[in-house]
Amino acid sequence: MGVIELPKEIEEKIIENNKKISELLKENENLAKKAGANPPMIQYANLQDDDMIRIPYGYIRDADWFRNNYEIEKICKDNKAAADNIVYAIETLDLYNFILNRIGIYGVVRINFAKDGIIKKATIMEQLLKKYIESVRKCCDNCSEKDNCLDRTTGEDTKEKLVKIIEIMKDKNLLNIEDISLYDKMDNLRKIRNKIHGSKLNELKEDEYNKILWNDVTYTVDTMIEKMKDSIDLYSDSSTCPLYKSKELELEQ
Repeated sequence: MGVIELPKEIEEKIIENNKKISELLKENENLAKKAGANPPMIQYANLQDDDMIRIPYGYIRDADWFRNNYEIEKICKDNKAAADNIVYAIETLDLYNFILNRIGIYGVVRINFAKDGIIKKATIMEQLLKKYIESVRKCCDNCSEKDNCLDRTTGEDTKEKLVKIIEIMKDKNLLNIEDISLYDKMDNLRKIRNKIHGSKLNELKEDEYNKILWNDVTYTVDTMIEKMKDSIDLYSDSSTCPLYKSKELELEQ
């Protein structure tokens, strides 16, 4: 999920370029060491930002990109402060994405880096799910047909655990999606986060916390956000609400 197979000739060219980049990085470090630097204890700090290694422009998307494409404020019901916090967290994770997919890191360092990013992804998912279900429930509470609806959602979402929120999302299909396996993937991310929190570092296997898992998690959260922004407006009116089932319709059946 969230990956493609490159044509062989492009893959070979990228591998060739990566070897050159790695050699140049090694040469830079050797030059710095000869001049007295000893990273990470003694760094050379006289380079300006524009003179350092640059991540390709556009890889780390800016906050406005997320505001315009993910419409986080709409999901947060125009709570700008909450939306901005989520946007900045997602933006930072683009750097995790670059490092885990472009730089070869191994052992405990990779496990630590990947698990830190996965925890952040799961936290973003939880924040957005709470905001989303809160918005749906406000719509239900304000709906003119609420007393005539069989399937409205109620409850205090802020007191519910993530597992319960995902259960409600799936049971009522609050994202209004055809492929409901997305809810299972969301719950799997919850389980992965719990496993990380409940395990000692030496109990986590390196081959489990790799870029494949990272890309699956990234695809899950990105897809969830896309479905949220596409469906949240449906709950503004009973005529479009996918939950709305009238008592009269039940009687007729």
